[in-house]
Amino acid sequence: MSESTPDQAFVRAIALQARLDLPEERVADLAAAAAPIHARLRTLSAVDLGETAPALSFDAAWD
Repeated sequence: MSESTPDQAFVRAIALQARLDLPEERVADLAAAAAPIHARLRTLSAVDLGETAPALSFDAAWD
């Protein structure tokens, strides 16, 4: 994940991909709302999960 925060150009590009016609004030609002979410995602990507067992090893039985 990149270290930059989502800016208005990023929001416009995503809206274009989704074929959404957004007014400029909405683009600015979405860019501002995405910044804290993006910051949280950056902290998650820094977590070292180590060796994670494959899903096959999960036993759902209640022994």
